[in-house]
Amino acid sequence: MLQRLYVHNYRCLENFELIVKGIPSALLIGKNGSGKSTIARVLELFQSIAQGVGLDDRAIQILPEVGGWKKVLAEFIGCHCSEMRSHPARMMVLLIDFDNQYTTRFPYFRSNIPCDLQERVFVLGVWSEPEQLKRELGCVGFEKIGEALAKDCYENSTQTWGHELLEHNESELHRMMAAVKPFLFS
Repeated sequence: MLQRLYVHNYRCLENFELIVKGIPSALLIGKNGSGKSTIARVLELFQSIAQGVGLDDRAIQILPEVGGWKKVLAEFIGCHCSEMRSHPARMMVLLIDFDNQYTTRFPYFRSNIPCDLQERVFVLGVWSEPEQLKRELGCVGFEKIGEALAKDCYENSTQTWGHELLEHNESELHRMMAAVKPFLFS
C-alpha cells in the first residue's frame, strides 16, 4: 500500500511530498494550475507501473521546442530513434511548421524516418505560420489549439483539423488516430 509519494522535477512538481500512510482516501483541492492534475497523473503512472505497464510504454511526454523543422528532424534521429527501438510500444508525433512547403517538406521528413519506425512516427504541422492559426482560431496559446485538436480526435470531428492551415494533415491524422485512439480515448 502506498504510504508516501515523493516527486522530484516532474512537470510543475519539484521536491513534492505527500504522506498518505493511514489515509483511506484523499481529496485534492486547489487553484487552477496548482498541480492537482499533475498529482493525479503521477498516481496514475504509479498505478500503471504496479499493474505491469511500463512507464516508458504508456507515458505521454511533450518535449520542448527545438527551434525549426531541421532541428526537429535532427533531434528525432539523434536522440529518439534509439529510445523508440528500446520501447516498441512508443509512438511519436513530430510537429513542424511546413512554411508553405508541405509538398516537399512532408515527404522529406517521412523519407528520413527509419523504416522500422515508420508506423510509429507521425508528422503533423501547420501549412504556414502557427501564429496565424492561433489568431484565426481565437486561441490565447498553443495549448488551447492542442486541446481543440485533441477534442476533435476524441469526438471524430474536423472542426479544428478542417481549418485551411491544418487540413493537409488529413491522411497522416487518420493514420495516427488508428494507431493511438484505442489506448488514448478508450
